[in-house]
Amino acid sequence: MPTTLCLSRRRPLPIAACLALVAALLAALVLSGCSGNNLHDRLRILQEKRQRIEAVRTDLLLAVNAEKSALLSPTQADAKADLATARQGMENLGKEMETLAGLIDKDGNAKEKAAFAAIDADFAEMARIDETLGGLIGRNTNLRAAMLSRTEAALAVSRLQHALTPVIDAPFCPASREALRIVTAALSILSLHAQHIDEATAAGMDALEAAMNRQDAKARAGFDHLAGLLPPDTQQEILPQSKAAYGDFWRATQEVIRLSRLNTNIQAQSLTVGRKRLLTAKTLSDLATLETLVGQGEFTATR
Repeated sequence: MPTTLCLSRRRPLPIAACLALVAALLAALVLSGCSGNNLHDRLRILQEKRQRIEAVRTDLLLAVNAEKSALLSPTQADAKADLATARQGMENLGKEMETLAGLIDKDGNAKEKAAFAAIDADFAEMARIDETLGGLIGRNTNLRAAMLSRTEAALAVSRLQHALTPVIDAPFCPASREALRIVTAALSILSLHAQHIDEATAAGMDALEAAMNRQDAKARAGFDHLAGLLPPDTQQEILPQSKAAYGDFWRATQEVIRLSRLNTNIQAQSLTVGRKRLLTAKTLSDLATLETLVGQGEFTATR
């Protein structure tokens, strides 16, 4: 047995035992230092996860709001600008998601991975909806139809009324009655424009167009009857102007119907306030779930 001893308060220890004790103490110190470094790194990663989650949430809400603004934009230029803002927000969100995925993979927490997978699936579905919305927003066919109805079509009816006013005010009742029939038919068609623009179904639009066509038939019959009732000089003065005004009105009506049939604003609104709103709510809920899991990891790390 070695004779060199390590001193102890009770009895001297062999040198081998003394060296083992020193090694154990050094190992404990080393492990303590590493543990401190690991804890610091762990807390840093958890904090960065929470920052990335908040960034994803913020970018999502900004993109959704910009998309709504694009839907409500009165002009195509404004709609395109808002849509570009929404797309930029989603691009930023995608980069934040990539960073967050790397942090979660590095940590290897199974629950966090499952929660992140749910969020990733939400955004995949959102991308499919956004692709459809991108083809609808900015075209504004319903808004353009409404503008056409309120301006060009309404002005044409006003010109028609003005042209037929001398006949309506004349004492000759049969001619006055036919002139009123023409104006009333045009006003009835004009009142159906708004209903057609707001209608979301093809069957509903079919019914409204059938009603417009019936009124159009009444107006054209009124012109035919009026031609046989007016004196030749009055016909030459009034009929060309009134027929031209009605012709302009009917052409504007056909364009209102065409734009309204495309229904881009109605479809976009349905997607935005329907599927997109529900999916946004689900995504925010899934983000909150992931944030809770990350918070639990932070609590465990500091226990």
